[in-house]
Amino acid sequence: MTEHRATQHHTIGVSVEALAAAWSRRDHVPQGSIVVVDTEIAARRRLGEPWSAAADDSLSLAMILRPDIALDGQDLLWLVAALAAADAGASCSRRDLTIRWPDTIGVVGTDVAAAFVNVVTQLGPGRIEHAVVSLRFRLSRLGISASHRADLLDQAARSLDDSASLLAEDPQLLIDAVTERSDLIGSRVKVTLLPRGEARGRATALDPSGRLVLETATGMLEHVPVDGLRTIETVRTDPTGVT
Repeated sequence: MTEHRATQHHTIGVSVEALAAAWSRRDHVPQGSIVVVDTEIAARRRLGEPWSAAADDSLSLAMILRPDIALDGQDLLWLVAALAAADAGASCSRRDLTIRWPDTIGVVGTDVAAAFVNVVTQLGPGRIEHAVVSLRFRLSRLGISASHRADLLDQAARSLDDSASLLAEDPQLLIDAVTERSDLIGSRVKVTLLPRGEARGRATALDPSGRLVLETATGMLEHVPVDGLRTIETVRTDPTGVT
């Protein structure tokens, strides 16, 4: 990596999140520190979904952040991660990528998921002690060869710096940037919720806390937090307007 920053590179490890969190707690490393793992033994996506990819077809990295935001703004960190993954992937692959809130980066015009993000926060008394935001890319889905993995790593680190800076400067700038790249805003969606239940409606916006705003058929606005979301999918509308 070209930037001067604290970095750990592991050939094999449990997961980038686990290693970054342990490093942050032990040494109180500064914001922007990076952990990279070539092969993860127990990599997990959001909700504990497993991630598995060959070392020569993937890049897994995590950045440690120390955000100065309210506890109810934790969902904004998912926007930081998603925007960085989309920007880095698009820059290195020259492919158009879209953000599928909250954690998936897709290739425009396809159902291909090229990257996933995850966020783990460590809370203290009334504040966020630190956050670990992780990005996981599938190189082949981006059309990137293993020889350009280092380039993607450099770009991902810079993109994380940039999106974290947007959050620090003005969260609305971050929200606007993610909204512009979202393939959900304006679409009809079905959301399954945790611990149970579902909602249907039109995804209209991301609110100031980073939650998805869903307008139901009755006109009610429901604000869906990341930790209350099980799944989300777009709903096709037939020519009569019936879903």
